[in-house]
Amino acid sequence: MAGRTSMKSPSRATTPLMTVISWAGAAAIFAAAVVYGLLEQRITVDEPPSWVGDSSPDSVEANLEDHYAWFATTLGQEQIAAGLLLTGLLAAAVVVLLVAARLPSSPLRQLWLITAMAGLAGWAWAEIAVIGAYRAVEQMAASGNPIETVNAVAFTADTQAGYTQGIASLALGVGLVLLGPAAGWSQPRAWVALTVVVGALLLLLGAVKVAEQDELWIQVAVGAIALPAWLVASGHIVNRTETTEGSSDEESSSYATRG
Repeated sequence: MAGRTSMKSPSRATTPLMTVISWAGAAAIFAAAVVYGLLEQRITVDEPPSWVGDSSPDSVEANLEDHYAWFATTLGQEQIAAGLLLTGLLAAAVVVLLVAARLPSSPLRQLWLITAMAGLAGWAWAEIAVIGAYRAVEQMAASGNPIETVNAVAFTADTQAGYTQGIASLALGVGLVLLGPAAGWSQPRAWVALTVVVGALLLLLGAVKVAEQDELWIQVAVGAIALPAWLVASGHIVNRTETTEGSSDEESSSYATRG
């Protein structure tokens, strides 16, 4: 009588790569939201100079020069926040692709994947563009360019970034809301519900940004809580799927090699 010829496969790594990616992305987006919130609340930088004098051309020029001298002191933290956010967005793109790979193919799956990736790419593009524009504004102000021209460039950069980020938030929000029905009930209901809630918050953030309203607290809430939570939960979902598939493959192989 022949015995079993199967062998135990090597145990999996204690920290799967997906866990590292999802937690790193969550930490980066969380840190970016905290840095941004502290900066916008003037906790980590000085208050901007108050307006002094009247609205005469000389007074306007002097006040704008003071403002952009102060603005230059904030750029270091703006760049830190942007770098952290770009790192988090890259990790989020990897998570989205891996989640999509584990869902059954359907037109709805394709739609949510396209909208989600477009939203992530839009946010990344807006961050890169606005940081480049801010650096140009700093250099223009320091080089003695007409200060009202500098102010016009800064206004254009802020307006363009706000609209781009708003549209990107709407696209990502639509993508995550669509992910709920695309995943169906084959995934844990808590994760599906979390995905839809995060998508709804992103839709709200996008609408507020496009409407040019104060979005600080909703942006910090999305960045510090909602998106990091979704990334960590999605990493767990992908890891669980891989572990289940791996266990099934090992069990099938074991039965196939029994004599």
